[in-house]
Amino acid sequence: MNVELLLRGHRRGGGARAALPGPAHLERMARGGVYDQLGGGFHRYSVDAAWRVPHFEKMLYDNAQLLHLYSEAQQLDPRPLWRKVASETVEYVRAS
Repeated sequence: MNVELLLRGHRRGGGARAALPGPAHLERMARGGVYDQLGGGFHRYSVDAAWRVPHFEKMLYDNAQLLHLYSEAQQLDPRPLWRKVASETVEYVRAS
């Protein structure tokens, strides 16, 4: 929710400073252990301090919120990673 607030602030004219932390967090989440690189979608949380080992549970409501977040980020700052994560999350949700 915090990253979404930053992105919305930027979209509503808050300037570049409003969105600075957002992309870095999205990047770390997409490349980290909570994102399922093989099956798409996000695990709920990690079981280690470095956030590399996921707790093997995925919730549809978490994935819906994250899908919305990555889609909004893609609209503001198009990146191949945002598009890939959003597409793979959609496929995970469809298959669930």
